[in-house]
Amino acid sequence: MWRIAVFLPAACLLLLLAWATLARSKTPDPKHVVYLTVSLALLAWLSIVLPMHFQSRGIERGHFVAQRDIGYFVGSAVFLCAPFAVVSILSVAARRFNLGKMAAGVSALVLASAGLLFMPGLFAAGWVIGCVFAGYPSCM
Repeated sequence: MWRIAVFLPAACLLLLLAWATLARSKTPDPKHVVYLTVSLALLAWLSIVLPMHFQSRGIERGHFVAQRDIGYFVGSAVFLCAPFAVVSILSVAARRFNLGKMAAGVSALVLASAGLLFMPGLFAAGWVIGCVFAGYPSCM
């Protein structure tokens, strides 16, 4: 399957999200958290997809099949956003419910660290489900 090292940049971006949303002493602006979450999730997805796709088949060699690959890309992007959304929701909720900064920080960092364990599975599930929803015959 895939090497776990491919997912390390995404895990670092998840940790960065947890740190950035908890580094402030007051509740972060929800609009700022959404923008930060979406941008870091997109960067994480790109840091996984680009090396994987170019190593396995390579677009430059003519193996790009639009229906299949767009399903792969959309599905994996949607599923990879889940840990980022959970960490950002936890970060905002911890501030709203006045949990201590230390408790909120530790819980978000532990959740972000555990995200590394779930990222390969979420990515693979999104990869396959996206291909199925795109209607590519060999995925069904």
